[in-house]
Amino acid sequence: MSSSKPSVNSRKAKLYNSRKIRTDLRDPSYKEGKLSVPDFLSAREYEIKSFELSQLNSKYATSTRCFQSLPRTLRRRTASHNIKRIPKRLRAKALREMQNTVTGVPAKKKHSRGRQLYRLKMKKKLLMLASRIKSMRGLPESRAFNLDLKLRDKLKLLNNQIKQLQTDKEPVKLNNALGSYDNTGVNDFAPKPRGNLKYSKRQKDFVWTPTHIWHAKRFHMIKKWGYQIPLSPSQKCFRSVSRSSRNGSVLFETSYYDCMTVEFGKDSDKELFFKHITQLKSIQKKLSKGIVSYEGWIYMNETKIGKGLVYTSDKTDQLLLRVHPSLFEELFLYVKNLAIFESSFTVYDCRYSIGSIEVSGPRAVHTISKVLHLTDTPKDIHEKWFKATKIHDTNVISPGTTFAFHTQDPRIYKSPIQVPFKEDFDKTDFVIDISTNSSVDHSALSSLLDRNGRYHSYEGQLSIKELGKEFRHAQVARSKSKVPIMITKLRDTHNWCIICPWFWTQPIWLKLCQNRHISLGGLKQQHQLAFERSKGFYPTDFPFLKEGWLENNFINKCNQDLYNRKQRSKRPNYEKSEGHISPFSCDWEFLQKLFYVTRHADATELQKINNYGSYDENLVRSLVSVNDAMALVLSLKHTEGIPIELGRKEHLRAQTPFANTTSVQGTLPRLLVRQVSVAVIGKGSISDFARIYKVPEAQDNADSPPSSKDPVITDLIGFVTSGTFNITAGAASGVGCVAANFASDSVLIRNVGCSSFWPARIAPL
Repeated sequence: MSSSKPSVNSRKAKLYNSRKIRTDLRDPSYKEGKLSVPDFLSAREYEIKSFELSQLNSKYATSTRCFQSLPRTLRRRTASHNIKRIPKRLRAKALREMQNTVTGVPAKKKHSRGRQLYRLKMKKKLLMLASRIKSMRGLPESRAFNLDLKLRDKLKLLNNQIKQLQTDKEPVKLNNALGSYDNTGVNDFAPKPRGNLKYSKRQKDFVWTPTHIWHAKRFHMIKKWGYQIPLSPSQKCFRSVSRSSRNGSVLFETSYYDCMTVEFGKDSDKELFFKHITQLKSIQKKLSKGIVSYEGWIYMNETKIGKGLVYTSDKTDQLLLRVHPSLFEELFLYVKNLAIFESSFTVYDCRYSIGSIEVSGPRAVHTISKVLHLTDTPKDIHEKWFKATKIHDTNVISPGTTFAFHTQDPRIYKSPIQVPFKEDFDKTDFVIDISTNSSVDHSALSSLLDRNGRYHSYEGQLSIKELGKEFRHAQVARSKSKVPIMITKLRDTHNWCIICPWFWTQPIWLKLCQNRHISLGGLKQQHQLAFERSKGFYPTDFPFLKEGWLENNFINKCNQDLYNRKQRSKRPNYEKSEGHISPFSCDWEFLQKLFYVTRHADATELQKINNYGSYDENLVRSLVSVNDAMALVLSLKHTEGIPIELGRKEHLRAQTPFANTTSVQGTLPRLLVRQVSVAVIGKGSISDFARIYKVPEAQDNADSPPSSKDPVITDLIGFVTSGTFNITAGAASGVGCVAANFASDSVLIRNVGCSSFWPARIAPL
């Protein structure tokens, strides 16, 4: 048959023919020992063209689809079959390839029958009803998203709702044709957003961010913290992301970071609440006036729970609190209880009503400015923003610097546009100006933090069809939408964070992606950039916090399962190299027990070799050798809870590594640790879970054997939580934790399963 698969020999012949280069042996340009250059080029013209054609044939000989010859940046994990998304030169070929037969006439598809056909028709009817409700400026009934409800019952619900909308009994909930609405909870958790009814089952447990469908086609996704989060792009990007973070800009969609707003009454003290959750002794004027934002530790009951962003201003009675999704629910209930106790402020759950995008790199502000076009903004803020776009150094503008203004719908321009600002200005004076004076339009800030303001920002939001009609008549579409935007510089990552209403996140993201010299990143790329800057990445590098401890246990279990799946002959022998330390993650519990056992003994005086255990008169084992220490460690029972705690300044370099000498009966006191960055001196490598040892000292005891250069297990002081080759530094580096009372900066590093020790230097984060 003509549509059958070609034989192997015919395919090989095609490949061999593609590699043949036709040549012309005649050479009329060489006469009497002289070479005529023009004649030589004209004679070789046929061969040159044949060579170029051969290169192209060889390149595409094994390509079976035009999708395989797309540029890297246009390739996607699931390629679109929309012909307009393929470059014009490949569209004809793509159309031919989409046909099922060689003749080009597609074969008739087998249509569904019986119950399957009935269910498909009912689902189609359900979606049509939902879209009709949306066009009538209503929201589909929340009960229609209930998975336990039968299809017929859902149809009845939507039909009744359409009748109510037609008779004007039900108030209009939408002010746009796209279905954008504000989903905020008042003193309670907000309900999960109602996405497309077609995909409601997929969002039962894990909410989609506004750009989920865009990311799902180009990224590997991960279900975590109640969201579907972009993990990493499907194409290779390790080096390109590192390069863009130094020379261009990197985009991260971070709408999974949860926001809450706190509205204070006349009698409430906003500064007192600020101090309570940040444990600051005094609030600086820059923070209270809204010139800068606060990014740092967030406290509950005077205990650190994680880092977050806090912003307020003296001209508004609201406060914005943005934290990691693993902390949100616990913190929200805590703030809600404070509100009930004091009855002077209201808490709003804005998880699904405020979204965010982070942009990293020296050209971050320049990239943002091409997309966001200011409107109805005071002249001084306008000028400050234009000047900020001309600074391409991330370290010049101080962390916490905040802008707030109204912008136009970013989709009304077909492509990103350069800021029309070419005036010369003194950068030093400008940096001093924005660090001492406010750059916030308080009307835009109030609209962003208020649910009515966010609702009005969606008024007249254009659909794709309406945008297309506008672009037929002019290059710039007409839109009445005013989008409140807040942009602040984060302290730890030096990223610029765009905070905007939830349903404006996707339009801004799509326009940002049209910029040149940008890279896109997910969770892995955020971890990579934090590692390159020698900063900790939450939760991986924070094992002393609840979520960091859970992450460490999860990694341990995954690595152990992978190890057990291997054949016995393929498994590394960890018993010889690691002993009783877990090789699958950082074994903080072992370190806690080791320090507890040796807290009263001098590690330098312990004998390294002792064949017999030493016991006192009460038959209690004495701590004389390293073997005695290990036996005592193994005798201690496993305890629940986090075994380590972040030490404060007063705990550092103390005589004891524990926060308190007394503890609850049956449990050990937590070991105090501090975060450090690790850099290898000379050659060497660092991997995740590497062990950190102190440099052993020479033993003075003449009876003991001579000290070897390699440390013993009692010299263990910490672990590396993230370690690999650092592209920016050009050498191996890492981030980890060591015992708080360890004062030296010289250590030895040993990777899991290895016997070599590498000299390294540590520095506090």
